[in-house]
Amino acid sequence: CRGSDRPYHCNQNHSGSCKNEQIRRIPWHCRSRWKPPYLLEKALMSKKSFVLIALIPFLFLMGCTASPEKTKAPDLILTGLHNETLDTSTLDKPVFYIFWATWCPYCKEDLPLIEELYTDYQDQIHFIALNVTHQDLVSKVREYIDDNEMQMPVYLDMDGAVSTQFRVSATPTVVVVDQDGYVMENNLGAIGTEGIEAYKTLFEKLIETDEAL
Repeated sequence: CRGSDRPYHCNQNHSGSCKNEQIRRIPWHCRSRWKPPYLLEKALMSKKSFVLIALIPFLFLMGCTASPEKTKAPDLILTGLHNETLDTSTLDKPVFYIFWATWCPYCKEDLPLIEELYTDYQDQIHFIALNVTHQDLVSKVREYIDDNEMQMPVYLDMDGAVSTQFRVSATPTVVVVDQDGYVMENNLGAIGTEGIEAYKTLFEKLIETDEAL
């Protein structure tokens, strides 16, 4: 406590009064915060405290190494450019979603690379190009598909509901769902050639797992 230059020890009797005259010189506002040293020593030397202290490193490691719970992908009814519908709950293979927009420069760079992925893996992976149509125009989507001869299936997020369910905040965003319907990847930003190679590696693992089932 402020103003005290040495520790004070007190042995109390049953009435609560202090036997040590020295403690009486401690200001009352200090006594409420004063903790007798022998209580701390007693607590540290107790077996229970020793066990708890010994367990702290193990509890810390368990907390750091615990794997996060998997997130189940939502079941969706998607609508395409020609009013065709797709029920994602019926899909029996891994799914690759790419959320994109016609005005997004990174999307324009990545979509041709994803088209190559689609050509190579369309038999083992479901590809869904989801245009964020609530921030785009259907006419622009049609124009882009025609101009770039896009073969990957394109669906429209007219009201932003799909983007909300996948927590998509910007484009491009890639979401990969495994064959059991759990989200494996949810990546925002440009993909590039290195990213494409990483997805190829992921696809091979998914295909290998699917074939082993």
